[in-house]
Amino acid sequence: MEQDTSIGERVERTIDELGEVALPGPPPVHLIGQLDQLPRSGKLVRIEKYALGLPVQSVGDHVRALGSLADVLQDQADLSDTDEALLADCIVFHDFAEVLTGDPPDYTPETLTAGILVAGALESETEANAVIASALPTEMRQRFEASIQVLENSENPVTEFFQMVDKAEPILSIWRYLHAFHDRIEIDRFIEAMDDFFTNPRTLQKSISAQVTEALIFFLSADNARSYYANGIDGLHLEPSSLGHTLLSRFIEHVPMRFIRTKVG
Repeated sequence: MEQDTSIGERVERTIDELGEVALPGPPPVHLIGQLDQLPRSGKLVRIEKYALGLPVQSVGDHVRALGSLADVLQDQADLSDTDEALLADCIVFHDFAEVLTGDPPDYTPETLTAGILVAGALESETEANAVIASALPTEMRQRFEASIQVLENSENPVTEFFQMVDKAEPILSIWRYLHAFHDRIEIDRFIEAMDDFFTNPRTLQKSISAQVTEALIFFLSADNARSYYANGIDGLHLEPSSLGHTLLSRFIEHVPMRFIRTKVG
């Protein structure tokens, strides 16, 4: 087998391998297809409550984005090839339970979630994972169970790296919205709607390096987001060699977003 060249490629290959895997019906529930139709609820409730008229990021996009973000931040950790393979599996599998439990919004006030029901028949992530594991082919089930076990142990380099990208992606994807929908966003209303993303303290808690922390502090600034909206990357005066500039050019402006098909707004 040809060796993978990036974590993102490993993620995409595993997603392709899982394309036809489904939970028994009727009707059968295709795991990857369901993730692509499951909204990121933190984005959903804000887009709906503030009538922003924007499409809603899918959980499937979040998963793929983590693979791309891991590639950009790969040099922030010393991961072996085995570690990277396990990290890719953790990225793919970490939200599988949400196919059955829904995507509960993180760091979201009740004033936004009131009246919003999280879809899903199962409330227990452990129960959901057991149902999903039973539907996977043997080799894939072993990888799924190994990744869940790793994610339950926070004191290892794979989990630490995963937690860093998982907590960084939400604010970086707010900037992806600014890039993708510059012509549709009314910036003051957008910043008001997405304020919690800029103030979420958890974004920095899982950083594994001073470089990452410095870059995330930059992206957590609503003033910097306004400057980016007004003037683009050239108006931010970021050093081309900085991690912030790299994240803008290689992730925010480079990785296309995937949205649920349901029209919102």
